[in-house]
Amino acid sequence: MKKIEPIYPISPSSLDFKKLEKWFKSLLDEGAKLLQYREKERDDFELFSNSEKLFKICESYKATLVINDRVDIAYILNAKYLHIGDKDLPFYETQRLLNKKTLIGVSTHSYKEAKSYFKKSPYYIALGPIFQTATKENPHPIVSIKTQKKVIKESPHPVVAIGGITLSTAEKLWQRGFSSISAISIFKEKPATIYKELFKIYQSIEF
Repeated sequence: MKKIEPIYPISPSSLDFKKLEKWFKSLLDEGAKLLQYREKERDDFELFSNSEKLFKICESYKATLVINDRVDIAYILNAKYLHIGDKDLPFYETQRLLNKKTLIGVSTHSYKEAKSYFKKSPYYIALGPIFQTATKENPHPIVSIKTQKKVIKESPHPVVAIGGITLSTAEKLWQRGFSSISAISIFKEKPATIYKELFKIYQSIEF
């Protein structure tokens, strides 16, 4: 099975670039190696400009920037990583457009959705929401613990937990078998401090 960083922060929406840069650099300075730029409110020009700058910043830290949703931006930047949701272009079409050079993570919300990727080649399978989340206006139903365990046990790819994760719930998710935890809300304030605390928790676990 491919390896993935155990902590996977996702950027908050609607930050101007100065604040966005500060958010990224604070995490990178703390040692974060896998970060996603997620933005739903910016126009295409600003989204591309921000992605290009963040791509260069992450490269300078030898870290990975994951582009969210935008196959076109990933293509133009020759990005190595892309995340797609259930309403984006289908996996195989996305892979074909990017000539299989880009590693693609996928969102899933049920066992059936997750299983549909078992015989494909995603970088990871994100499963959620694990807990109630306020990030999305119309979130999917919470994925049951039974389903979480079934996906983790059967998936040939790393499974990433997402949705409503906090400092107090992260440990049990790693212990349950998730390869990584990904979150937005928990990293909105003092992201470097939160990352440091999560990393301490992760290091304390006996796998």
